[in-house]
Formats: sequence, structure tokens, C-alpha cells
Amino acid sequence: MAEYVKEKRRRGVKSAVLILDEVTPLEDWWKIIKYYIDKGELSTDVIIVSGSSSLGITKSVERFPGRKGYGKEISVLPLSFPQFVEIHGYKREEVLSDSALSSALFEEYTKKGVSLSR
Repeated sequence: MAEYVKEKRRRGVKSAVLILDEVTPLEDWWKIIKYYIDKGELSTDVIIVSGSSSLGITKSVERFPGRKGYGKEISVLPLSFPQFVEIHGYKREEVLSDSALSSALFEEYTKKGVSLSR
């Protein structure tokens, strides 16, 4: 993060989009962002945070009172298996009637790290 802020300053960038992917495995990831927000270094940036554990992100975001700016919080949920099948161009009936296809798609679905709970 320090390198990002340093490079942003060096280039004279006033506002940027910062994408932080898979932050949940990092303990206290939110503290470093809070630090730079409080210093004013990220006040005009759009920060997009993603991770496998939406609960971990949600709880961490609660530690940012008064620091959200004018943006919105948008939660993007993982695809259900039927949605995954549809996006890949298959009809539900087609997948249900072909166990090999169903198994192959389900294996691919679980490798992508998507929700199995729907």
C-alpha cells in the first residue's frame, strides 16, 4: 500500500480506482486502508475490496465509520449452480438428463470457489 501511495503522489494522480482482491486471508487488512484514509491519501479514490468470505469483509467494513465518502457499498454474491449452468449456455433439463455433463459442470463450479448453499 505504501508503494501505491508513493507512486500515486509521484505521478500526481488525484483520484484512482484501487482494487484489492482476496483480502480476507490477511489478518487486519482493514487497518492499513483505514490508516491511509485517515491520512487523506485515499480520500478521493474508489476502493473495491473482494474476498472469499463476505462476512469477514462486512465485519471489517464496519470499522470504517465516517470514512465511506460518497460511494456505496455493493455486495456481489457468488453464483448458484443453476446460474453457473445457465451462464455456460446449458439448459437445466439438459444438465439434469446427462450425468457426465452434470458432474463435469459441478466439478468446474466448485473449483471456481462459488456458493454451494443456494
